[in-house]
Amino acid sequence: MKNIENRNDLQLISQVSSSPTEANKAALLLAAQDSAQFEKVASSKYEQLFYIRNQLTLYQEPAFNDQEFEYFKENKKSVIEKLSKDIFKAALNEEKRDVNAALSKYYLLTSVLQGVDEDLQKQAYDRVQAIFNQMLENELEQMVQGKVEVPTVPVLNQGKEKDKNVAGKPTTENEVKNSKGEEKQENKENSKPEESKTNKEDVKQKEIQTNKENAKQEEVQNNKEDKKNEEQKDNKDGKKQDEVKTPGQWAIEQVTAYMNEAKWKEAIVLADQYIDQTKGEEQNTLKDQLKNAVENLLTQSKAEETSAEVALQNYHFILNVKNVVAEQREEAKSLSLPVMLEVKSDQALAEKDYYNAVLYMANSIRNKNKHAHAFEKLQTNTNFLWNQTMEQWNNLKGNSGWQSEVKKSVQPSLELIVYLKDISPAIVDDTRFNEKIKEATKKLEGIQLLNLASYENSKSDEASQLNALYYYGQAYERGIADAGDMSNIFNKLLNKARGFEVSDPARAMNLYRLMYTTPGAQGLGFQDVIRNSIDYLNDFNVASQSFAKYGNSSNVKDIATALAYANTAIENGYANEQSKAKIRQIAEEMVKVGQNKLKGNDLNTAYQYFEFVSRADYKHVPQDVRSQANDGLQAIKNATKK
Repeated sequence: MKNIENRNDLQLISQVSSSPTEANKAALLLAAQDSAQFEKVASSKYEQLFYIRNQLTLYQEPAFNDQEFEYFKENKKSVIEKLSKDIFKAALNEEKRDVNAALSKYYLLTSVLQGVDEDLQKQAYDRVQAIFNQMLENELEQMVQGKVEVPTVPVLNQGKEKDKNVAGKPTTENEVKNSKGEEKQENKENSKPEESKTNKEDVKQKEIQTNKENAKQEEVQNNKEDKKNEEQKDNKDGKKQDEVKTPGQWAIEQVTAYMNEAKWKEAIVLADQYIDQTKGEEQNTLKDQLKNAVENLLTQSKAEETSAEVALQNYHFILNVKNVVAEQREEAKSLSLPVMLEVKSDQALAEKDYYNAVLYMANSIRNKNKHAHAFEKLQTNTNFLWNQTMEQWNNLKGNSGWQSEVKKSVQPSLELIVYLKDISPAIVDDTRFNEKIKEATKKLEGIQLLNLASYENSKSDEASQLNALYYYGQAYERGIADAGDMSNIFNKLLNKARGFEVSDPARAMNLYRLMYTTPGAQGLGFQDVIRNSIDYLNDFNVASQSFAKYGNSSNVKDIATALAYANTAIENGYANEQSKAKIRQIAEEMVKVGQNKLKGNDLNTAYQYFEFVSRADYKHVPQDVRSQANDGLQAIKNATKK
């Protein structure tokens, strides 16, 4: 089959071959020929390369071996390289104006350049990544970080009393300065030189001094008793007075409490606040706590049950923490992209923007979103896009100027579904998408086939009309049918074939067979009519061939077969002058043979000839010839009575 290039032969093999492998390969070769034809008539370099891509995909099917694939790719290599460079430049210029169109071009390039120009393939891949990375940067800049509430760490006095208020306000620097100034002023006044006193004043001063000393002693005694009472009270309650904690110690304890309650954000905020305010062991402990809390928040965010929106908020939160270690910061940044794309996909779906819902979700998977729900979302979004696209197609097909409208809406959506296999191998590995990708490929080809069919149908010559019929049939087989135009071309060719039935029955038969095997002939109600035409032409041909071969045979069955087929041909609708002349010729010959046998006194053989021609079953035998046969039968009866 390798050397078979005739389209009609391939079509016949694909439909009637007893070998499934051979039939499948013939069908694939037909499809490759179609794509090659699309490549030739493509309206842009992008379309041209797209149909080369489709041919490459077909040659990767199991029906073809590696040598056949490599042979095809090698023949196309220079064309692929030239087209790819031009398309890459166009995509670069298109990024700001129409990012989706640019992405489609990059997806196409990453698909066809494998083993052809891998440097350019990588550049195309990197441009896709750069587009989404920039999208992430813009998204993160616009995000507003939710406030995480944590308590203020109390400032604990190092003096006689411990501040009991957890949220106590620390003493300010000015208050400390004022306190020290008053004490200094008092000491200065007490040190002034004493003026001369009277004896009375001296006595009074001594009394005052004595009273002060007594009061001081009493105060000391009271303090001792208070302390003793306090200690006794503590001992009685079985408690020990807590030692005064530093802010760092308090923060460590509070972070630990948060982590025990899985309050990762609170733990992160508090640890991050006090890392820069502590040193040594306290600082190291807080750093370890921060790292552990961040790791737990990352793990929580990566979980299947965590929504993409919450995960994105968490990663954004981590990226804004000052003391996060570099590895965790990089991980948060890396994980942000797939969830950001998932969030944008969800938003697009809510707005019924199914194209972007598919685009973002597919690229989320491309960036290592491995969650089961990601693939489920992509499947849902793809089905929505598919249904929307088919509805658009049904509204557009058959309308004046449908081609340009389809290029704007239907075609890009179908191309995106086709490109799912190029966006991520993980999508191809999921069998749920393979059938939809194949269907989208067929629909795209079907639309292009309709374009070709319309062009060929505008011509009046038989070859162009046969091409139009073929293209309409292939479009019908791909689910893109235009019943009105296709019925029109069937009727044109039926009339043409009927015109050849007399002048060129073989040509008529060939046309009927091509129409009969065209996809859509049955669905549009033409197959029964064509089958009938094929049947009576077959019968007439058998009649003609049998008569030519056995017209002079002494075996009545040989020539009788020709008469039976000639009658059936007319019975089935082949009632033209040629068929009538043929049945007359055969019947007259049979009567003539019968008469000769009668003259030779071979009554038995003569009877067989006359009886066959006279049968009522063969009602299309001319009446005058039938009368001659009946006369022959009567002559035999008369002869047997003697």
